[in-house]
Amino acid sequence: MNARKRLVISLVILFLVFWAGAVGYRLLGVSTNREAAYYAVETITRLGARDVKELGPWGEIWSMIVVTVGFAVAAYAFSNLLALTAGGELRTIFGRRKLENKIKNMHDHYIVCGYGRTGQMICDNLHSNNAAFVVIDVSPDKTSQLDKSGYLYIQGDASDEEILLESGIKRAKALVTVLSADADNVYVTLTARGLNRNLTIVARAETGATEKKLLMAGADQVVSPPRIGAMRITNLLLRPAIVDFADVAARGLELEIDELVIGEDSPIAGKQLRESRLREEAGVMVVAVKQSDGTTILSPPAETVLKQGDTLITIGRRGGLATSQLM
Repeated sequence: MNARKRLVISLVILFLVFWAGAVGYRLLGVSTNREAAYYAVETITRLGARDVKELGPWGEIWSMIVVTVGFAVAAYAFSNLLALTAGGELRTIFGRRKLENKIKNMHDHYIVCGYGRTGQMICDNLHSNNAAFVVIDVSPDKTSQLDKSGYLYIQGDASDEEILLESGIKRAKALVTVLSADADNVYVTLTARGLNRNLTIVARAETGATEKKLLMAGADQVVSPPRIGAMRITNLLLRPAIVDFADVAARGLELEIDELVIGEDSPIAGKQLRESRLREEAGVMVVAVKQSDGTTILSPPAETVLKQGDTLITIGRRGGLATSQLM
């Protein structure tokens, strides 16, 4: 039993001692319940200094019992409080409360279910992009790592509705589940979709059969690490120069692939691609346009009309879109 539980138990016992002392004084002739409670409190806190001779010899005997038991329990409670403070548990409790308050105030954030190798890399990438996120993992060892990293987290089962609600799923922008077992990812997806119909859900799958189940459960996108690994190996065999360029760009060049959703107030809504000035103002090229009806236009011609709700896939200098006036 940890110091926190011992402290709670000792405080409950101390309250019962006060209550029993008050009842005893009431039976010994104290006129009111309020006065009897005062007798009990004063007897314990002042170590029997209360004059109870008017209650007779039984009053004195009862006072000795109350003060002896009360002092012992109070000393035990105080020792547990010291152990709680010295052990850092009290600091942990307050730290956890602070963490919970931060999570309660989050909006449009990301939820990462699972802090294995893939989950760690996702969190590091989200952190490097200044994205707000909270991690859910059932393992105390993993949550200890999260605590050291300074990431917001909840220790618990990601498929538990209460845990997902605690993570702010109804206010979240997206959820990614990368648990080690495919069945767990399916269940998390199913539960998350039931709690938030508008949530974007990305799930990991190890097999093709699981991919179908995840999509049926409500996942928007399914990622298969074996398939991605196989595609990369194939590209290394057939198109090594392209893979080398992508790796170099990722490591050092100020180059990134980004996306821009055209909103109602966007200055490029209703214009042709040639009129958007994306290359001049943002330093990016549009490589694809995903229209609001789901149609994707690869290498769009200059006369393509950009409409509200379209998503532009761009490639160009890092942060170009963010620093332009087109977002």
